[in-house]
Amino acid sequence: MPRHHFLTTLILLTAACSSEPGAPGQGGTVRATVYGAETWGDPPGPLPGVTVTIAGRSEVTSELGVAYVTHLPSGRQDVTIDRPGSELLETEVSVISGDTVDMIEELPALRPTQGRIEVQVVMQESPGSPVDIFPRDAVVTLDFGAALRLTNADGRAEFPFVGAGGHWIRGEYAGTVPDSVLVNVLGGDTVRVTLRLDLST
Repeated sequence: MPRHHFLTTLILLTAACSSEPGAPGQGGTVRATVYGAETWGDPPGPLPGVTVTIAGRSEVTSELGVAYVTHLPSGRQDVTIDRPGSELLETEVSVISGDTVDMIEELPALRPTQGRIEVQVVMQESPGSPVDIFPRDAVVTLDFGAALRLTNADGRAEFPFVGAGGHWIRGEYAGTVPDSVLVNVLGGDTVRVTLRLDLST
């Protein structure tokens, strides 16, 4: 869903909420609508359970991702938006005494600290042959032996829980020249690597 359509939906949802808390003359009110992904890779939506703190006063968002923070002093006020599993957001809002101000914020989910590496090992069927095969039981190592896998019948191996950052992948098979490559892993992502093992002469 395009972002502007999503924001329009949020604004309509918050406008349909019940009457705003607080009374005129008792400070200003901020109606905070928070959306984002529950976890990394999920589609964005209203986020419940988010703590919105403005000028030292805190409220938690409802199932619609809405929180009313009332009795606030007028003027520019610091805002902190916090939720376990999401990035901490710090911003500002202009509060008007006796009025309700809307703010809509996106809270990004925390990127995982680990990613995944999937390896495909390929070799020639015979010297000079244009036909590739995918050897079973080729040895694939991560970071010079920190972890080891044997390829399956399709010549594939995987390392499912790899810390974010640079990693060396090396493939070996009897009668071939090993191949290695340096890959960069981002948390929550899958890196796909092809290792080509040339037949030794």
